[in-house]
Order: sequence, then structure tokens, then C-alpha cells
Amino acid sequence: MSRQVKFNVLGGPFNGYAPRQSITNYKDSEVVNMRRVLVRSRSALNVKDIINMRGRVLTPFRAANNLGDFLGRKNYVDGSEPNPESADRPGYARLIGSVMGRPDTTGIQGASCNPKFVADSSDYIKFKRQSATNRNFNDLAFGGYNNSAYSRIKMNF
Repeated sequence: MSRQVKFNVLGGPFNGYAPRQSITNYKDSEVVNMRRVLVRSRSALNVKDIINMRGRVLTPFRAANNLGDFLGRKNYVDGSEPNPESADRPGYARLIGSVMGRPDTTGIQGASCNPKFVADSSDYIKFKRQSATNRNFNDLAFGGYNNSAYSRIKMNF
């Protein structure tokens, strides 16, 4: 009977697992907030490489920060985004105006951002730090030897 190996677990028993903190491993608010951002935003559809058999055109940085359309479409509106200006009373919507969407057959939502935005270098540095944290998100050893050095010393006595 063969045992299947899960490659997406990244060192832990399951995704999202955080082992119990010890006295020597104190997590301050920066680490906790970074983990929250990774769980809530990096698991979104924009970060994936392929949606509905269509490849992502954006770089990983722009996709993770929602800085452009997934397929690189220009001025695309599919009508699924809520109109940011809405009328409180019936009949006022025609005075405010709205954009009529023309959805295509891809089934991928359009971007709801400013695609011409140029991110700061500090945003890119934060993205790279979060990417490194995401690679060992479920690491049970916290980057240490996982007690292997202590076990070897104990065997010598």
C-alpha cells in the first residue's frame, strides 16, 4: 500500500497550522499580522497562476497586491463590480450614471483597481519578505534543528 505525500503542506501537519508557542519563540504583532495577510490575501484567486484554463499575465507582485487585470485587459468592465456611486432613492441612478459591462467568455472578473499605479520599493520589499515567510508557513522547527542536535549530545553521555 503506497503512502501519498502532500507537497503543499510545507513542513506542518496541515495548511494553516501554527504550533504552540514556547518561551523562546515569542511572536510579536508584526509576525501575527503578516500571517493574517498571508492567509487572507495570498489564498485569493488573483494569486493563482491559472484560472479557467487561462494563464496569468501579471507578475506575482502585481497579482498579490491587486495591481492590474489578471489577463491584462485594457479598460475592461464586466458589470460584476459594484458601482462605487449609488443613489439612495429610486430614480437617481440615471442621473449619476453607470458603466454598462460587456463580459467576455473567459469567466474571469475584471480588475477593480488602478492598473496604472506604480508601487513603491518598500511594497516590493514587504512582498518578498511575505513570500519568504509563506514558503515556511507551517514549519514546525521554526528554522531550528528540531531537537536533533540535543538528541545527538544526549547519546554521547
